[in-house]
Amino acid sequence: MTNSRITLDVILPHRPTNWDGVLAALREADVPADFLDHTERDQAAQDRDPFGEWHE
Repeated sequence: MTNSRITLDVILPHRPTNWDGVLAALREADVPADFLDHTERDQAAQDRDPFGEWHE
């Protein structure tokens, strides 16, 4: 993704015809077996207001 410095338009690349390149990169990646396992994804609920400190 790029943008035009003159018009500031966002220029999106062409959509790939298939996912072969992405899937090949994932197969070749050295990712640990426990990457994002249940213990990493198990996050406690948070009781907070994400906009609590926001002031206009």
